[in-house]
Amino acid sequence: MGYPGEPFSQNKKGFQLIPDKIYQYVEISCVRMSDGDIEPLKLYGSEIPPNAKIKLFKDDIIVSKVRPYRGAIGIIDSDDYVGSSAFTVLKYKGSINKEALITILRIKPYLQLSLKFNTGTSYPTITDNDVLTLPIPLIPTGIQEEIKQKISEMYRAKSASKKLLDIARRSVELAINRSEEEAVKWLTEEERQIIEASLVSKSSSRRRQAKG
Repeated sequence: MGYPGEPFSQNKKGFQLIPDKIYQYVEISCVRMSDGDIEPLKLYGSEIPPNAKIKLFKDDIIVSKVRPYRGAIGIIDSDDYVGSSAFTVLKYKGSINKEALITILRIKPYLQLSLKFNTGTSYPTITDNDVLTLPIPLIPTGIQEEIKQKISEMYRAKSASKKLLDIARRSVELAINRSEEEAVKWLTEEERQIIEASLVSKSSSRRRQAKG
């Protein structure tokens, strides 16, 4: 057994809030409970709550300390976010990859285990130290890589799905505002680019598997 505080360090980096600057702010409600997907809020500095105290970085893991059993846990995908102090923020430094750790932390037994440390009843909370000292099984490197591959595939699929939705929306706008012919032409080109990108991604994945 190990602990998150061993392969990960805690990110406590603050930032200077500028009132008229637009920030991408991550609070607990921005994390989708079902899969950990994160949709930040765009807010001016003057609109951000006073507990927005952490500068987030790509590949950080955020773990909610408020109602932890709900599973508001996710991986940051950008260096442009700031976050609420209601999260413990973990930064990778060692023996277990972020995809494996987030998979462990999001399974039901661990969400229930987090309640062992809660300091409230109707509004349970835990501390940074509670998160950092959760017992984590030592996972073989090969299994970690398999988990990483599956999680990466999931994020790529979600990204492609969002892009397809945007493309469909744009094609409808073109058909309404310009012409159906122009919309079909634009849509065909966008679909070609997505297919090409998908083939490149699959080819890269096969090469990584062959090397492994």
